[in-house]
Parts: sequence; structure tokens; C-alpha cells
Amino acid sequence: MTSPIDRLKEIVDATCEELRYGNVSRAEAEELVQNVRREAERLIPDQMETYDLIYEARFRRLIEQFIDSQTRERASES
Repeated sequence: MTSPIDRLKEIVDATCEELRYGNVSRAEAEELVQNVRREAERLIPDQMETYDLIYEARFRRLIEQFIDSQTRERASES
């Protein structure tokens, strides 16, 4: 049986892949991140402070690096 932490890692990894390689908008990316946070609240409610420290920063960086940069590139091509 998979532990809650292992399950969360699987969800986070899949979301990170989607942010890196999926062609998602900023709004879709933020929705993905919110969905992961809700699942984390269900899986590890007593560890959300740690979640925020580790994963929120990671998601924010990925969105800036892959989503926002794509948006800027498209805007400059126009």
C-alpha cells in the first residue's frame, strides 16, 4: 500500500511534468497547482507548512520558467 507521502510525490511529479512539457496556460497551471494543494490537504493535513515550503516554491519556479517564459516568447514573436 502506498503511503500518503509517496502518493503526494507521485502527484507532484506528474504535475511538474505537466508544467514543464504540457502546453498549458498560466490559468491552467495555477489550477493544476491548486488541485495538488487540495489533495495534499487531504493526504497530509498536519504537514501543510512543510508542503508550502517545499512544493509551492517549486511550482512557482516551474510556472515562471516554463509557462511565463513561453508567454513572453509568444508575445515578442507577434
